[in-house]
Amino acid sequence: MAPEVIAGKPVGPAADLYALGAILHERLVGTQAFERDSIEAVFAAHLFDAPPTLPPEVPRGLAELVRRLLAKEPSERLGGADQVRAALAVTLEATDPLRVRTGESAARGAEVVGLGVGGGRGGGSGRTGLGAHTFGG
Repeated sequence: MAPEVIAGKPVGPAADLYALGAILHERLVGTQAFERDSIEAVFAAHLFDAPPTLPPEVPRGLAELVRRLLAKEPSERLGGADQVRAALAVTLEATDPLRVRTGESAARGAEVVGLGVGGGRGGGSGRTGLGAHTFGG
């Protein structure tokens, strides 16, 4: 549950992005991001605790996406589903060594979310970045 929902603040589409981040975290790790002993502790964790770091086996770009989606402030999450899709496309392209890359689709996706495009683990040498945040690599 998004922090703004727990706090009784106005809720918008960013709450759905938070929920997506929570689902992605659980699917990637097998546990909830804010697993605690009581519902009160779970709510407090959603309000105040930083999301746990994902294991190193999770591609950096995907880990960064989950971290951004689990941001406490709605304004710090991505701007919508299109930006999530674009970020996923960039991450997949940067981490799939078998994908034939022209760079064109990654560049289009990166442009949507303000990413600088570089190579990834799949043979490239650079990274893609979202402001001070890093995707891919």
